[in-house]
Amino acid sequence: MVAEAYAYTHLISRYCNWWDTFACLLAAGWFPMREAGLRALDVGAGPGSATYALLDFSRAVNLTIVDLGAPDQFRALLTPRPEIAMVESSWAMSHFVHRLSEERGLGGPYGASLNDFFNLRLVRTREMNEETRRELISKIMDEYDSGWDGAKWILREDYPEWHEPDRYHLCMISHFLTLDKVLEDAAEALQGVKKTLPPGGIIAVVGAARTGGKYGPIYQELERQMSGLAHLEIPEPPVSVFDEESQEQLNKLYRSIQGRLVELGVDPDAAMASWSSGIRDFVVQRWKPDNKPVIPRFRLEVFRAGHRPKKRRRA
Repeated sequence: MVAEAYAYTHLISRYCNWWDTFACLLAAGWFPMREAGLRALDVGAGPGSATYALLDFSRAVNLTIVDLGAPDQFRALLTPRPEIAMVESSWAMSHFVHRLSEERGLGGPYGASLNDFFNLRLVRTREMNEETRRELISKIMDEYDSGWDGAKWILREDYPEWHEPDRYHLCMISHFLTLDKVLEDAAEALQGVKKTLPPGGIIAVVGAARTGGKYGPIYQELERQMSGLAHLEIPEPPVSVFDEESQEQLNKLYRSIQGRLVELGVDPDAAMASWSSGIRDFVVQRWKPDNKPVIPRFRLEVFRAGHRPKKRRRA
């Protein structure tokens, strides 16, 4: 039940954080949009807040263009559903996302595509490329019942870009870089994402609004690692506000969970006795009939790849 409890606490607020992020990027002209479709990477995906927000935001943009009967030049902004690779190490969380996607009506991801961001290497060494080449040739030999030379020819003719790295137009990092050690361990993977960003590609980092304590040095180190990319200046990210209907729906959800715990014979007060006062007060507040849910403020850091000049060929 850990995945469910985490989603209960964070899914809705962080979904709203990412929706606000995409709205901010769209207003600034930085939201990546491609006629062929967007490829995105969701790092430390958890219950899929960023992924669901991106799917729904992109769908909302398309519906708005259609509903407004926009002129042809605006209809060119219609884009296919984003292709999103979720990175999440927890099987339980990945399974929760699968079940949520089945239930929510709009579909979504059905689990994580990758489970280890720290060892993700988008930029391959010569040795890694050679190993990949051998594996692909062996696979082609098995599938086509061909010899080595024939498989090499098929690889060259049918898969001319096999050696190209995976590229993502948008990398979403959500409440993942919370410790110096995490940023240190993720440095090589982050550099791979950064080096393979296509022109206009975005790395968006959402985290705690606090700037002091441990977070100040983390954000400073992040900016150092992202050097070479443009840094979008955002004085203060916008924060969504729940209307009365949404507040009431959330309160029904929170109280139904409290009621279910009681039905199962759980004494909530006893269960929370060992919790820190901050978390205990947070949960108790959610169960009050007059509770007014609020979305916590967050910090947003956005880095964008520029257009690289083409290298001149020697005559």
